[in-house]
Amino acid sequence: MKIIAIIASHKRNAILRDCITCLKPQVDDIVLAGSSDWTKEADACNLAKRIAKENDLLYVDHSNKILGQKWQAGLNRARLEKPDAVLICGSDDLLSDNYVEEYKYVCLSTNVMSQLKHVCGVNAWRIYSPIHNNIAYCEYKYSFRRDPLGAGRCISSEALDRVDWQIFPTEGGVGCDLYSWEKLGNKIWHPLFGYVLSVKGSWDMMDSWDQVISSKSLRIDMEDSLNFILNCFPHVDFDKYRSK
Repeated sequence: MKIIAIIASHKRNAILRDCITCLKPQVDDIVLAGSSDWTKEADACNLAKRIAKENDLLYVDHSNKILGQKWQAGLNRARLEKPDAVLICGSDDLLSDNYVEEYKYVCLSTNVMSQLKHVCGVNAWRIYSPIHNNIAYCEYKYSFRRDPLGAGRCISSEALDRVDWQIFPTEGGVGCDLYSWEKLGNKIWHPLFGYVLSVKGSWDMMDSWDQVISSKSLRIDMEDSLNFILNCFPHVDFDKYRSK
């Protein structure tokens, strides 16, 4: 089963490398959609492109505005590789080692496929703040959202074929995750049991930790087993983020 991951990156090159480290052993290839126009500094201008070259990734350069167009450009590039499924991952998100294997197991289940569950993912995830050295356990309140989280969302080629692989908004001011879910027209999705950990740090343009904690659309609990969760990502040195 051929799976291509898609990452859209903007000003998050520090955590991006760890995101790639977690994903690369699990998938057949990665499309990195980067932006080379966000800085005038020559040494940083094409850093995402250099990271793609260092890791032998497929690369698409696209302005970060409009964001949906950037994600769609990455998906269009992945389509050329004729994958059986695509995996969406944010550049500050880490996926546990067993994540893609779990998806493959689901796809091999005759019962699941007979019910046309072409989208898999999680609706509960963790957000880690190195500054606070704390993890928040998050899930959607069902009165707000019933779709799987965008990060870690696995979509079969069959589901994408039904909408000609056009699942991201081309206009500004539209959320990519919910738009994609509604465009796919899926009412049924299958949960995965791997971990999605979003790491928030100095690369964010806002204090996303405080934003998440105060969100009215999420149920938030503070995670007690911090070390257990971090140890699920053995290839990541979290200490390097705690001083930033």
